[in-house]
Amino acid sequence: MIDIVSEKLLEEDNIEKTLLELNIDKLYVCRTIDKKEELSGFTLPIFEKVCLNKSYLLKSPALLSSVKEKGVLTLIAGGSLNANAAALTSKADASLFNPIGSELCFDEGLAELARQNKKTIYFNVNEIRVNQHKAIKQMQFIIPLLKSKGIEMRFVTFAKKVNELVDQTILECFLENFWLEKTTSARFLEGGSIK
Repeated sequence: MIDIVSEKLLEEDNIEKTLLELNIDKLYVCRTIDKKEELSGFTLPIFEKVCLNKSYLLKSPALLSSVKEKGVLTLIAGGSLNANAAALTSKADASLFNPIGSELCFDEGLAELARQNKKTIYFNVNEIRVNQHKAIKQMQFIIPLLKSKGIEMRFVTFAKKVNELVDQTILECFLENFWLEKTTSARFLEGGSIK
């Protein structure tokens, strides 16, 4: 399984063992970027059995031009109509992270933009712990809409602590509630390679 986690998770004891117990063998470690100076000095440890890759979560699409590294997964924070639209209209190789907001801020027009620009939408499944009712209601609208348009989705934990990691079997069962078949869920969780 592939997951995206916060760089804070690497501070936990025996984290590689925990990841392997959850069948996570490829991990994108994400640094949240508020200003371009935070892009420097981000290095990853070397794990024996888990492949680590860098990821940046940009708080503003204006920071896209500051990302010079190749092979880094770049995400743009969503959560408002303007942020979601900015991420989906960008021609850069960046994806929308967490389109869930305090109110519904995703519609068919944004889904069409995502399809036209070949964007992948990332959902933070831990959003449900923080914002349970709103997150589930919005996901019940957004996920079938994206599925109907053939838009790639990924479901990640963005875990900061070990107890925020989720086993793949639990995620697959959870995704059945959004009318995603097991094969589709497995593809969205495994992804071969995250885009």
